[in-house]
Amino acid sequence: MFQVGIKEVAILGIYAYVVFKVIKKGDMGKKAIATLVALYLLVGMEGFSLESTAATIKSDLKSAEKTVEKDVKGFMKASNVNNNTVGKSPQDEVGGGMMGPKVPPMGSQMPYDGLCLKTGNQEYWMKSPDNMPFLSNDTLYTYLGSEGPVKMKISDQAALMGPPIDGVKGSPEKMFMLANNRSSLSCCPSTFSTSTGCICTTENQRDYVAERGGNN
Repeated sequence: MFQVGIKEVAILGIYAYVVFKVIKKGDMGKKAIATLVALYLLVGMEGFSLESTAATIKSDLKSAEKTVEKDVKGFMKASNVNNNTVGKSPQDEVGGGMMGPKVPPMGSQMPYDGLCLKTGNQEYWMKSPDNMPFLSNDTLYTYLGSEGPVKMKISDQAALMGPPIDGVKGSPEKMFMLANNRSSLSCCPSTFSTSTGCICTTENQRDYVAERGGNN
């Protein structure tokens, strides 16, 4: 690195005069030569000392590192980060000082959290009726979306085939699992619902659904 003295100022002044007054505008070749000459006179034969530059940078980095460490320590000391204390500002007339003992969180936030209402049924969460028997085939009607017979007529179930609707041998066999189930508002809430209420399922049906129809 070079220091700026009278000699350097004089060289820079002569360089500026030559570039802007003597050399014609657009003559980049002569300007480049003048620049090289000025650099040679300013820097000298030895050029920039890399060792000196590296030493200067290293010294500056060490100084900056110490400054940063000092600032971080000062910040940590003045704040309540990771020290379990609460700082007190001049406007704070109540707070401040050491924090109190940590209190474990409550298990519930509201009076009814975790409250289980038992119904007395086999499945305590399900209110009565919790097990409604299936409707027999001779009481089933088929409701059509278009015009049907003027008079209501019992549906013929003889041609219907399928697996047992609750997975138990001897139960009605249909492709629709809920074909013989009742629907009632009394069975609400339920997994399945219709326009006439919730589907009243049986325990066997619920177990059948839980085991995915025996497809394990």
